[in-house]
Amino acid sequence: MHRTPPRWAALAFLLVGGYVLLLSLGIVEFHPRPGARRALLASPQHGSVTLFGLALISFALSIAFPMAPKRWLKLNGALGGLTFMAAMLWFIWFTGMPTVEKLLFSTPLAIALIGIAWVKLTGAETIPDLDALEAAQVLRRHGRPEQAEAVLLRAIRDQPWRAAELQRALEIARRQQE
Repeated sequence: MHRTPPRWAALAFLLVGGYVLLLSLGIVEFHPRPGARRALLASPQHGSVTLFGLALISFALSIAFPMAPKRWLKLNGALGGLTFMAAMLWFIWFTGMPTVEKLLFSTPLAIALIGIAWVKLTGAETIPDLDALEAAQVLRRHGRPEQAEAVLLRAIRDQPWRAAELQRALEIARRQQE
């Protein structure tokens, strides 16, 4: 069982991502203040800004629909992660910073990429999932019967070979709740 961010966070990510995307596409006008310091990017109409906006929108969709099919969530997470990594690499390597600063900023990104590649290649499980029955039991124990029921219903949908067992557990939980 994983903790999910609050739903209002999806709205925040969506608003900021939408604004950044509209700004990068030139739909929203950018007028720097007089006397403002010069930024690393001369204007927001830059490819890395567009990629960053797309990454924020992708993360917003992941937060807004946590019960979506796993294939959709994985695809959306991969899209968000790749666009974020591409935006960061573009920003680091093509904004005219000195080489020492480029290496300093790209080190955490390289460590993250190596870690992700290691997990994918070795098949290591970073956060083990609880079995649906165990997760429902934990949720019920902590006073969240609605979430326990949602976990069991999703497991019935995702694991049709265990549907009878999970349906019995759901019926027992409903009887105990009454």
